[in-house]
Amino acid sequence: MKDIMWGGVFKEKPHPSIIRFTSRTDIYGYPGADHYLLKYEIITNYAYTLMLIRQGILEKKVGMRILNALKELEKTNPTHIEGHEDVHSYVESYILAKTGYTPHICRSRNDQVITLERLFIRESILIIQELIINLIEKLVEKMSSFPEVCIPLYTHWRQADVSTIRHLFTSYASMLIRDLEDLVERFKIINTCPLGSSAVAGCSLNIDRKFLADLLGFYSIQYNTLDSIGSRWEWHSRYLSSLSILMKHLATISRDLILYSMDEIGIIKLGDKISTGSSSLPHKRNPDPLEIIIGKSIKVASLLQSVLSLGGEPSGYHRETQEGKWFITIATEDVVGSLEIMPIILDNISVDAKNAHNVVKDYLVLPEIANQIAAMKNISFRKVHRIIGEWLKENEKQLDISRLVEKLKEHKITLTNDEIRILRSYLKVENIPKLKRTTGGPSDTQNNIRFIISNLSELMRKHQSQKNYVEKAREKLYNLVNKILENSA
Repeated sequence: MKDIMWGGVFKEKPHPSIIRFTSRTDIYGYPGADHYLLKYEIITNYAYTLMLIRQGILEKKVGMRILNALKELEKTNPTHIEGHEDVHSYVESYILAKTGYTPHICRSRNDQVITLERLFIRESILIIQELIINLIEKLVEKMSSFPEVCIPLYTHWRQADVSTIRHLFTSYASMLIRDLEDLVERFKIINTCPLGSSAVAGCSLNIDRKFLADLLGFYSIQYNTLDSIGSRWEWHSRYLSSLSILMKHLATISRDLILYSMDEIGIIKLGDKISTGSSSLPHKRNPDPLEIIIGKSIKVASLLQSVLSLGGEPSGYHRETQEGKWFITIATEDVVGSLEIMPIILDNISVDAKNAHNVVKDYLVLPEIANQIAAMKNISFRKVHRIIGEWLKENEKQLDISRLVEKLKEHKITLTNDEIRILRSYLKVENIPKLKRTTGGPSDTQNNIRFIISNLSELMRKHQSQKNYVEKAREKLYNLVNKILENSA
């Protein structure tokens, strides 16, 4: 890592992944969309060539030459496709130069590119699922190590209620469980094969679309050829919708970590490894990676909106939908990058129990005192709410239960000594989370964690099943390619 201009106050250098993440857009940028799709173009050509041979549309010896050319291209691990119109023309020109033939019969770049995108999205979903699983496991590990300290919860940017740091972090895991579940379901919907639809209406030769779907690891074909081509924006949108919600959840976590680590609050401490400094203010430790995650969440949401705007065209293929190809690739980069650094961030935060005690306001006990009085005396909560408001107005600096008892008497509400004793126990703010009996509340953290682990286990099983399905299909594809080429040797 190069020397940094702002590192004087830091005891530790920032984590290299943090520096790369914070400079990702500025220094490294994003490659063109077709660079992401090249490997899928080769895989799709394998499958299509095998199908053409099987259906007798392409002579076996010609097909074998094409397969050999594809294997050679794959071994070179090409990274530069500049000078060509797109990834399809790059691969086709390579095959033509090697064999004098092309497997483009009964195929269009329309169904080709949509298939590549579908394969890219499918593999990206599996990668993102794994990263979410890792993050949830890290959250469970982290929350288990936290002291059981009280923290304020906010509404309208004001302290509203009292909870615990563990309760806060279980809420994050709960969000991510939904994201994981959503992506498991999204995989099922997206994993359909458009290949063989040609430009819009298929072709006159006997191509086998189901065989193609099987070789490429799709659950089924996307049946109607016109729908396959015309719904390109829809698949981008479904995918980006899931990513956008996921990024909004990561933005919530990021905003909370920034808020609770502010100088004025200081419940959470951000370590040097996940902070950056200022070029002009030598005392600063800034939460840059968290802020960038927030920025990326906004970018992914805007990409979703852009793709949605590409939809609703007349039936068929329209070139403007090509823009969505780039949108899904850069959104994937941002999501993957954000998920990769979040566990590093969690590894480098700590909780300051003393600050937490000082930050939580005494008046956060009042909602539960109001609940208790209303339940004890079987009277309207709204009436108690008004009485406590009057009491607080007169005793804002010190919550005096004796004065509250007097105020209640003024409204003809008399408390017994046992009821007064119960209310006094509610004056200690650290008691409130333990007393909240709501399922899923702060006193139910262990059950909440068990619920998360149980759901995670089931979703991991489904993820593995989806991953295995794709891997077995890929293995079958390569075995068929190798078998044909070995028989020709």
